[in-house]
Amino acid sequence: MKFSTRRGFTLVELLVVIAIIGTLVALLLPAVQAAREAARRSQCSNNLKQFGLAFQNHLSDEESYPSGLTQDYGPYRGVSFFVSLLPHMEQQAIYDLWDFANLAENSLTPQSPAAAVIGAFYCPSDGAEERVIEFKSIPGNSGLAYVGFYSNTSYAGNHGTRNYYPTAAKADGILFTTGPASAPDRDQEPVKLSQVVDGTSNTILMGERYNFDPIFDTIRANYRSGLLIRQWSLWGWSGGFKGTGHITRSSFQPINYQVPSSCQGSSSYFCQDIRLMGWGSGHPGGAMLSFADGSTRFIDESIATITLAALSTRDEGEVVSE
Repeated sequence: MKFSTRRGFTLVELLVVIAIIGTLVALLLPAVQAAREAARRSQCSNNLKQFGLAFQNHLSDEESYPSGLTQDYGPYRGVSFFVSLLPHMEQQAIYDLWDFANLAENSLTPQSPAAAVIGAFYCPSDGAEERVIEFKSIPGNSGLAYVGFYSNTSYAGNHGTRNYYPTAAKADGILFTTGPASAPDRDQEPVKLSQVVDGTSNTILMGERYNFDPIFDTIRANYRSGLLIRQWSLWGWSGGFKGTGHITRSSFQPINYQVPSSCQGSSSYFCQDIRLMGWGSGHPGGAMLSFADGSTRFIDESIATITLAALSTRDEGEVVSE
């Protein structure tokens, strides 16, 4: 009788193999995650390039940039720049449904145009999974949109060096409120290309906003206007003085700023207001910003405050040093 000389792995050998596999996985996982993030960032950049092209087409047709948000008296409601750009982003069908005479009609149901989910309006690294939000008016808050259904966005227009609260804002960017009830000044008009004196390559047009901030969401409801951070991003928003918190951002806060732990459970509008004034993203280390010349750049969150402010203004004559 012959006995087989074949033998299996010993326990020690098996543990060594498992350890080697674990090491390889640990080495490969960051590379896979980095590749996925690179793909997400590329998609986000492409979205902003689509917006840039839409702005150029709007300029060609109207000889000015769109209003960030038109503001008419009684009840201080209007139309956002996102709506104005719809025909230039292959969304003519949604634009044709928009009722400019009766703005309340645009958000009545989940099928209303303000609730339309548009792929180019979202960055895949954004933190908000809920895309359609039912907005209900909050007693005691003024300047709100019509109630109903709205979809959100990962992007915002450049208001300038401060976008919120509008009476304290600086309309020194490109997309701010216009019209008879505009703020901080009445009768502000849309910006023309000739007014971008600092140069289109040195002036931010729009960029990312980050719809994730768990501490913000703990602020007492009345002091965040009844909205979670992901709900402060409704592109079809029509409401008055709350509007610049939805559709614009500014250089007032550093990129990727989130409210500090001291704001947890806060009963002050301060914590809400400071969060609505900065660019941000789900990308590590910075955010994608689009410039008036159509270019898109990833701007590091460590950028100097003075440089970010210079990039946010259209005609201040600052020298951009980095």
